[in-house]
Amino acid sequence: PLVEILKKLGKKHKAYGVLEAHYPVGGQALIETLDAALGDKFTEDVKAAWLEIWGVISSTMIAGAEY
Repeated sequence: PLVEILKKLGKKHKAYGVLEAHYPVGGQALIETLDAALGDKFTEDVKAAWLEIWGVISSTMIAGAEY
């Protein structure tokens, strides 16, 4: 069910005018925000985990948007 939810979310974002090129920018903003908020707790392992899950989320949303 989560994959279908993310695909639907991707379709909605496309309808709002979000382009595929916006996803890396959003991912970078997420990482920078987490870094600022978590400070020393934002370790390289935590960063790697967030980058991995963002990759899954964004690629699934992009697939749903059918750019």
